[in-house]
Amino acid sequence: MSLIRVAVVLPQREKFGPKVAGAIALTVRDFVHGTNKQSITSVLGHQQNDTFENIDFIGIEDKKIQFFSRSKSYTKQCINALKKVAVDIIEVHNRVAAAIAIKKAFPQLRVALYLHNDPHTIRGLKTSAERVKVCEVLDVVICVSEFVKSRFVYKNTSPSNVFTVFNALSGLPFTVSLEQKKPLIVFAGRIVPDKGPLLLAQALRKVLPQHSEWRCVFVGAAFYGATEPQTDYEKEVIATISGLGDAVEYMNSQPNQRVMDLLRQASIMVMPSVWEEPFGRSLLEAMASGCACITTRRGGLPEVAGEHAIVLNTITNETIADALHLLITNVTLCKQTQRFSKQYIESRFSIETQSNKLHNIRSQLLQY
Repeated sequence: MSLIRVAVVLPQREKFGPKVAGAIALTVRDFVHGTNKQSITSVLGHQQNDTFENIDFIGIEDKKIQFFSRSKSYTKQCINALKKVAVDIIEVHNRVAAAIAIKKAFPQLRVALYLHNDPHTIRGLKTSAERVKVCEVLDVVICVSEFVKSRFVYKNTSPSNVFTVFNALSGLPFTVSLEQKKPLIVFAGRIVPDKGPLLLAQALRKVLPQHSEWRCVFVGAAFYGATEPQTDYEKEVIATISGLGDAVEYMNSQPNQRVMDLLRQASIMVMPSVWEEPFGRSLLEAMASGCACITTRRGGLPEVAGEHAIVLNTITNETIADALHLLITNVTLCKQTQRFSKQYIESRFSIETQSNKLHNIRSQLLQY
């Protein structure tokens, strides 16, 4: 069978480069590489420098067209660019109106909506009627977790064109020496209330004074790419950990590669999300890097964690502190969790496994 020609349309503000990529961009990058023996993929996003190497990137000028909003201007320019690309399938990430407009512009092509967030929070998907319409207009909907799919599926129906393809990681198994792990705890994520970093900061004040050899680093910011705190919440987190001195480091936003380097060194990673996390890529990366992880029963996080992380039902600084204390003091449990979590991610979330699922969906689309 000939290679499938795919065009991926990123959200307007999504950055697509090694120093600035968020979860959507990293997922797209991994699947472009993971399906390169089955598909030829072009990625459309706003014009930017320093994009990922070895990926055909089509930059869309950030230009407002008269009588159009910025989002509609971006969609219109994507449509114009797509007219110049030989393509079989167009996958639009997280933007309902753009996907519908592109389908209307190219009725002969297969158009997919690729969802990374809870549909009930996305414009154009908040009501059951809107979700029914999307299933009727578009050829397929792809969800990054069973949680996202369950939130999309409308009452008393089971649409045949809604699928789950988990986010995945390329390069597994990661080269990690579990024996050389450091007494290091990592938080990697946005410094916003939904992600729970303040709860972790409060827990560290209870735990670290009892374990002087342990350290913690916070990697992230309220806004992607920010190199200094900009919100009162970030400043509150910093103030909470300030009394711990050198035992805690606040690193602001860092490139994904730097985060991965820290996870390879760390013994424990904490992802104390208090909102319904659609998937949890940071948890995926940490478990693949051999971290013993503490997370919460929110959204898609239990799907990633499986039975190989501490999953909190109640999220308070006390429960986080108790979980940290357990892993720090029970070395055998910590090492077992590190080893089994790494093996679990390698078996279920490799780019090869999930790319095959995505390729099968694409192939089926072209058969009708």
